[in-house]
Amino acid sequence: MVSLQTSIARRCAPWFPGIRDTALLSVLQGYAGSVQADDPENIRLIVARCGNFFYFGGDPAHPQAASCIRAAEAGSCLVSLEPAWRARFYEVLGPRAEGRTRYRVKGEMAALDRAHLRALCALPEGFSLACAEEADVQALREMEWSAHFVEQFASARDLVEQGFAQIVRRGADIACVGCTFTVYDEGMELGIATHPAYRGLGLATAAAARAALEALDRGWKLNWDAANPISLRLACKIGFEPDGEYEAVLVK
Repeated sequence: MVSLQTSIARRCAPWFPGIRDTALLSVLQGYAGSVQADDPENIRLIVARCGNFFYFGGDPAHPQAASCIRAAEAGSCLVSLEPAWRARFYEVLGPRAEGRTRYRVKGEMAALDRAHLRALCALPEGFSLACAEEADVQALREMEWSAHFVEQFASARDLVEQGFAQIVRRGADIACVGCTFTVYDEGMELGIATHPAYRGLGLATAAAARAALEALDRGWKLNWDAANPISLRLACKIGFEPDGEYEAVLVK
């Protein structure tokens, strides 16, 4: 497998039929991750990686397909909407494969109401909401509960310059973040994470609402790929609508 130049990768979206996750677009457009194929001049197998998400396209019976699947470490999420690829994931990984339902959200920015979003930014007493500075993002990169959501950028400075992170604080502690998971030509993929000690307080709602306001101010589209029903309910709470579901495979 060889890495594809961005000029080639940008033309490879048709190799991933049906996938509307903008994290994939971020990779294909050269903003994050990596794209590899068996032969840049005659692609038969292609794998795009964004953090712990692996997107597979081409021929699942390709001689190198099994090794590409096995290369995904524990905690990785393998994505293809083609039944033959999902069958191949289970075949290669055996008991290490676990199906996970994920939920699409209609990212229609016109459906968002600014007054409603501002109301959702209200926080419990003792908490505050602000846009993260570089030092804050660096701290997020070093904490287990939040690192995954900010690691798609090469550095904390890159995230601050290319995207943003809205953080909820309690004193000196960062309790929650709503941030740019990745960027693509037209906008961003949103990531939301809350410190385990502060869950259940509505902090994620405030961070998500403030992130949506920031995206609106920038004229960006905001994509939300929900990992579970809780995430889907949060997306709907700020004004988005459900748009179906799909199955990914978690590597155990």
